Amino acid sequence: MTEALAFSSASRFPATEEILAGKDLRGKFAVVTGGSGGIGLATVAALARAGADVVVASRPGDKLDSAVASLSDAAGDTRGAGIDLADLDSVDRFADTLLERGRPVDYLVNNAGVIGQHRVSSIGVEMGFMTNVVGHAVLASRLAPLLADGARIACVSSFGHHYSPVVFDDINFDRRPYSAWSSYGQSKTGGCLMAVKLSAALGRRGIDAFSLHPGQVHTEMGRDMVPADMETQKAKTGAIPPEDFMTVDEGAATTIWSLTEPRLAGQGGLYLQDCAVAAVRDEPDYRTGVMSYAIDPANAEELWRTAERLSGRQLPLR
Repeated sequence: MTEALAFSSASRFPATEEILAGKDLRGKFAVVTGGSGGIGLATVAALARAGADVVVASRPGDKLDSAVASLSDAAGDTRGAGIDLADLDSVDRFADTLLERGRPVDYLVNNAGVIGQHRVSSIGVEMGFMTNVVGHAVLASRLAPLLADGARIACVSSFGHHYSPVVFDDINFDRRPYSAWSSYGQSKTGGCLMAVKLSAALGRRGIDAFSLHPGQVHTEMGRDMVPADMETQKAKTGAIPPEDFMTVDEGAATTIWSLTEPRLAGQGGLYLQDCAVAAVRDEPDYRTGVMSYAIDPANAEELWRTAERLSGRQLPLR
């Protein structure tokens, strides 16, 4: 499989409507974390317009309520459910509710993410890794029995994974200087490795997991960053021209492609960008492609062991 597998579009950045043309998702059931705003909300909207029923899994509050209300005219049923991925009790309550209902999940979208200044969770894990990796790992393990055969999982990563591999012996920055991009980098590498692990463990059921870079999109993700963080990015990537930025809907297109493209069946573990399979890199360019360390199977196994250690529990996938 190479980057030759791509969605053919007349536009530079296809919209989700183009990806879903001719697809009827009625009867499908999706769970989208971080679905109350930005790319997550655009993902929810696209799935619901195509007929899928969607649970919008986000922190409870007015933002979640407003997001669900904005989708009242969608073809699919859209409901909000509160979850805080930095709080494993919250993750368990969310998972318990879905397991009690018993409806098979066709699409699981690990979209939620944070970046910002140094904080630790209530169990002592650096907040970026806690939210972006550990919380999603626990959720995936809890929901694994509920995943339909042939389900798809999208782990929304970023070009930011170029900034750092997962530093397994110093997740919490106890022995190295903290930076927002180092935190984000290792957590987004963690998302890539999670897709590799999930595909290896669940592939026997026809379940494929993909990681992806959604594109350059203006969202609220950077609200906790300081000017020095933005200067670090600019030094690595150069000034990103305005024409390289997408709308939130265009940013959701690669997620939707990962969930619905038939040619991706059986190809779990791939990293996608611009509705295409990305090239593998050994040296970062901070813009395109996937770093080889982010799709390495041995690293994926180590990631899962690390998530189990940090969460204080076994995370079976069956």
